[in-house]
Amino acid sequence: MNTEIFKMLILGIIQGITEFLPISSSGHIALFESLLNYKISVSQELILNAGTLLAIILYFNKDLIKFLIPSKDNTIKFYNFILPKMPILLIIGSIPAIIFALVLGDFIEKETSYLMMIGIMMIIIALFMFLAEKYFQKVKSLKQISVRDSIIIGFFQAIALVRGTSRSGISISAGYLRGLNAEASTNFSFLLGLPVIGGGVLLGIIKLSKTPISNSELGLLTVGFFASLFSGILAMKLLISVVKTKGLKPFVIYRIIAGLTIIIYSLIK
Repeated sequence: MNTEIFKMLILGIIQGITEFLPISSSGHIALFESLLNYKISVSQELILNAGTLLAIILYFNKDLIKFLIPSKDNTIKFYNFILPKMPILLIIGSIPAIIFALVLGDFIEKETSYLMMIGIMMIIIALFMFLAEKYFQKVKSLKQISVRDSIIIGFFQAIALVRGTSRSGISISAGYLRGLNAEASTNFSFLLGLPVIGGGVLLGIIKLSKTPISNSELGLLTVGFFASLFSGILAMKLLISVVKTKGLKPFVIYRIIAGLTIIIYSLIK
């Protein structure tokens, strides 16, 4: 197998798994870029995100249709209009991340791209996940999520712009702070990825719309796309299963070990 294709395959799998498991996709991508001595291009990053976006769509395909239709449990009043509740909650919950990305995105990307910083954030968010799961009641279902819940979870999700944080990890934990049960927190975290990841993919497409792609690059993009797609679907199924049976504890332990490993690696690199 071509070396670049192999590296792209590995990075695609890493992206798909870590986008949904609460262990930080950006942190792992940065680590494996260093280990593989391979820097992902803008177009490759775009296609990896596109793979995880399609993974969410396929995973929730039946539910997404239901969410678009106003029903007894899926309506919200906006002035004199009755609108489907879930799409509104997802849009509202994504606004903080969009604002943070537009205002502070470049600064955060530059200042938090160091492996040492990533390792420290891995540990800090692990402790936050542990405390959120241990000390807050988790009783509300997905149908009971309010606008206030969405806004607060959205603000926590915006922190995930800092590498090493984990969008799913911090948003699931924020759901616990708002009293959501494990399944509701996890599913809402997945769904919040739709506008956030989708917006990033759209901006990437606009940015690269006039950039020619070679045949060799097209091959790499195809491998990365399907690797992140299929690993992403498997990761979502795995996370739901683990959270229901064992909670976030396995991921907390993993994050602490991984964080310490990254810190040590950054010191001896």
